[in-house]
Formats: sequence, C-alpha cells, structure tokens
Amino acid sequence: MEYRRAEWVRVPVGDDAARWATREKCLRVLVVVHNVTAATRLLDVLPLFDDDWRVQLLATCTGSSAFTAGTAELLADTGVPVLPWEQAAQTQVDSAANWT
Repeated sequence: MEYRRAEWVRVPVGDDAARWATREKCLRVLVVVHNVTAATRLLDVLPLFDDDWRVQLLATCTGSSAFTAGTAELLADTGVPVLPWEQAAQTQVDSAANWT
C-alpha cells in the first residue's frame, strides 16, 4: 500500500516532530515486519521495551509479502507508531530489526 506524503506520521518522526518532543533524545528503533506471522513474533518481545523511556519504537510493514492483510491493524493495536514503508525508508533510526 502506498501512502501520500501528506499521510505520513508527523510525531514522533515527522519533519517538525522535534517541536512536540516531551523528553530528551532517545534511541529510535525501527521494527520491520513483512506479514501477520512476523508481527505476532514481534509481539513476544515488545514488552521488553515497555518501561524503557530511552527507546522510541517505530514499526513498519514493507508490503513485500503476499500475506499482509491485517498486518497494519495488528501493529497499530500495539501502540507503537506505524510508519508507511516509504517514510520508514527515509527516517533516520539508531537501530533496525527485521522480523520475517
């Protein structure tokens, strides 16, 4: 699914996101999933980051799998900001993890 730039996430990673920041610099970690199966594996490790305010988790789905139905909704239910793949590919992050 392609998003227009106007539909990109503005906070916490958009062009003017810094003006809305409520805490000091934190590490951005992007988790990349390809389908629902990969997203459910991700759900197993997300609780490890619940209380760590030094880490800003971001998620994206590449759209590369034939089985992407429901992936964006599952990610959105986690409370982690979900970036369109096009935005994620252009967003500077400190670390990225690929769940396949």
